[in-house]
Amino acid sequence: VDLRWDAGGHTHAEWQAFAQQAFIVDEGDATLTLREVADRHGGEVWLQFAGDGEADEQVYFRMLLPVATAPNAAPAPVAAPDLVPATLESRPEYYDFDLFHQLGQRPELDAQPLRSLTYTVFDTETTGLDPRHDTIISIGAVRIVNGRVLRQEMFDQLIDPERPIPRVATEVHGIDDAMVADEPSIEQVLPRFARFAEATVLVAHNAAFDMRMLQQQEAATGARFINPVL
Repeated sequence: VDLRWDAGGHTHAEWQAFAQQAFIVDEGDATLTLREVADRHGGEVWLQFAGDGEADEQVYFRMLLPVATAPNAAPAPVAAPDLVPATLESRPEYYDFDLFHQLGQRPELDAQPLRSLTYTVFDTETTGLDPRHDTIISIGAVRIVNGRVLRQEMFDQLIDPERPIPRVATEVHGIDDAMVADEPSIEQVLPRFARFAEATVLVAHNAAFDMRMLQQQEAATGARFINPVL
């Protein structure tokens, strides 16, 4: 996409602010910036000012995205072979710009070297991708102290969601109804995980999604996660 217009007094700083502005992109209040949309799809966006002075200055905007191919269609030529289209097989990324302002984020913590902190690195598996209606069926975590993984301090627990696990979800994570039939409920597991992660920094690949799933269960379980998050 190429756009061109008169600058009209707009500055590079205004463009940077627009590129970083968050937009709600789904009913779950997930947010993305324009630049993150381009990055997510292996593309790029940029802006260029050209002209001899403010009166005739022009703004050139370009957004490049890889060419998508329809199922069973022959691949179309791609002008930029280094741009890789995003796939739909992995969990979509969620963005929460309040994520780094948890109640447990203390000013004195900000001044500490990262290596000196204690971390809980965790991941969840779920019945689906909607935090409002889906639930957690597995939590796995390890603790990191002084930059070392403590393999003897791990958390690995399947959870009975008390509902059928959709086949499409099982195809992603491999967990089916039979595997969770005799496992404890989320009301039993989440308080245990909260104690395991207490006084540590939480780390997750898709932290906004995982934290949203945990927070959706706070009322039912009494477990609150106010930990700092990376």
